[in-house]
Amino acid sequence: MILKLIHLAPEETKRNLDALAEKFRAVLSVKPKDNAVKQELEKLAEANRGVVRVSRELNREFPGLGGVGVVEGGAGVGEYAGWRAYWEWVRSEFGRVLRDVEDEG
Repeated sequence: MILKLIHLAPEETKRNLDALAEKFRAVLSVKPKDNAVKQELEKLAEANRGVVRVSRELNREFPGLGGVGVVEGGAGVGEYAGWRAYWEWVRSEFGRVLRDVEDEG
């Protein structure tokens, strides 16, 4: 649904990037139980891939927001700080998943 919103309501989607980053981080932070079965691990891995895929598309659609400093359109250092921090976290903690998603698409 978020992928559709990127194209249907880009400005509204952009305004909510920090809130999305917070929710995405919550999903990606879930750790499997010690006694998790294979099916639970696969379900968690698929959820992570989905969140990383949407995050990548958001970052591609709004270039520059995942970087540091001033971006096009007058967005300063303070704007989208939550998204920037989230994107850096995804790149460092989920680099392998991100590469897999990029290879798929």
